[in-house]
Amino acid sequence: MILAAPCQASARIPDYLDASLNGPSRAEMEAHLRTCDECRRTLERFREVESLLALDAGVFTERTIRETGEHLQLAAAGHTDPEAQAADGFAWAPAASSVPEAAPRGPASWWMISAAFHLALLLLVALVGMVMMRAGKRDTVLVVDLVKIAPAELQAAPPQKALERPVPLPSRAALDERIPLAAREEIVVDDTALLDELDAAESRMASGTSRVSSAGPAQQPALGVGQGQAAGAFGRPLDAAERLKRAIAGGGSTQTEDAVDAALAWLARHQREDGSWQRHGIRQDLDSYEYRGAVTGLALLAFLGAGHTETMGKHKAVVARGVRWLIAHQAKDGLVCEPGYTHAIAGLALCEAAGMARVEATRAAAQKAVTFSTEVHQHGTFSEKRAWRYYPMEALGDLSVTGWFVLQLKAAKLAGLDVNPAAFEGAARFLDGVEQRSGEGENAARAYGYQTPGHGARTTPIGLVCRQVMGWPQARVQAGAEAFVRRDGLPAWSGGKTADLYRWYYATLCLFQQGGETWARWNEALTRELTASQLHGGPADGGLKDTDGSWDPVGVKYATAWERVGQTALAALCLEVYYRYLPLYR
Repeated sequence: MILAAPCQASARIPDYLDASLNGPSRAEMEAHLRTCDECRRTLERFREVESLLALDAGVFTERTIRETGEHLQLAAAGHTDPEAQAADGFAWAPAASSVPEAAPRGPASWWMISAAFHLALLLLVALVGMVMMRAGKRDTVLVVDLVKIAPAELQAAPPQKALERPVPLPSRAALDERIPLAAREEIVVDDTALLDELDAAESRMASGTSRVSSAGPAQQPALGVGQGQAAGAFGRPLDAAERLKRAIAGGGSTQTEDAVDAALAWLARHQREDGSWQRHGIRQDLDSYEYRGAVTGLALLAFLGAGHTETMGKHKAVVARGVRWLIAHQAKDGLVCEPGYTHAIAGLALCEAAGMARVEATRAAAQKAVTFSTEVHQHGTFSEKRAWRYYPMEALGDLSVTGWFVLQLKAAKLAGLDVNPAAFEGAARFLDGVEQRSGEGENAARAYGYQTPGHGARTTPIGLVCRQVMGWPQARVQAGAEAFVRRDGLPAWSGGKTADLYRWYYATLCLFQQGGETWARWNEALTRELTASQLHGGPADGGLKDTDGSWDPVGVKYATAWERVGQTALAALCLEVYYRYLPLYR
């Protein structure tokens, strides 16, 4: 017989049965029960015992109680009742001494009847328990105390531990059936048909017959969920002169524009022949597929942010190849490459490309990606939707992944694609759950944690950007924006030790939209640090030693995950903020 310590979570089963657990605690317990056979067996035993103890008293009729009392009297008097023995299946053994048959048989006392009833009930419970708890050779003996226990160590445990990995869902069969990423590399795309479509789209743009005019996606409906001012739209495709004009008006300069041009040139030189980017910037097959979709999406966003589309701009061929690679690596259900960050960023790139050039194949792929994001990847359904994480339907979303998905849905709505409104509402509910307020009133400072309320140096700007694009007014964001700059400081490269392009990217998006003195201080530090740390010189041949126009992947862990391509793309996106999106509030 194997003895095993009971699962700690079993101590909370009594609370679960009598509905003492509410909200997140009950949801956590239900998730644990789906994965723990031991606790499920314990729960069933509790329910069986509870059903026995809850038997309706009406089952024990007056006749049953009277006959039970008579049995006890007869047994005490040394007599047996054959009819009762036959009916009950018990042999009432006579006592060692007997009482004369003529002894009177008066009515049974009520205390005896009560004792008989309780004795019979306890006997029944004991017999059932013995049958239930009989251990076989390979059974686990589990001793459960019926007293409700809530150990302090269990209460203090982080709630996400029980749900660290997602529970497999039958509805995700499509994810298992998708083409593996390595196999998709063999997909043959009809380049001729694609180029014909690109040429046709370019002609429509030039002639003004496209549904998206030369004014670009700025004419698309603005994004706004609930109350608050409407969010902005994409900037229209711009030539170099117009870009410089917008940059100077927003706080940039000829130096920042030169930095953007050098970064895009480096990215163009390091694009692989198939249209993708390796995170190290290596064109040969020296890197794994890890992060390939994410860094390809980031690189495309950098080109799109500067006004280069599939049909317009100096780098239109680069953009077209990159978009083609993403479409070729999209599964039938809409998933682009892999779930989590990769699908969020790659889908964002498809949506922005679809919004800036009327290429039907790109629009179709972007719509499929968005539908996957809201109907398959996002946790929950209808009014129970919440956030996103690494895998479809993960219950414990996080703000880092969710931020990219919110921007994807924003881009989709501006591009005129169909977006489930419940997805935005779910994201807003998640933000409410990780929000930390300082002060009173509607305009109190807000900070945001990763999965729980708190202040994160990266997650606070992410949360505020999400609030902006979902319709919060400027005044409601301002205190939180000022607070995170005071707390976490201005951009500083410091030889790469304190570089945090992930934080800088979201903070730049947020502060540019807010404007004012805080934005001016942030922008001055940002442009100084990025232009000074950009690499210049050396061979510009797309080889291993070609770093001209890029930024070293130093600083926080994200830099080593997305490497030189991701670092360079994020730096360029920061310097494109002056014209990438139209202002929200002015």
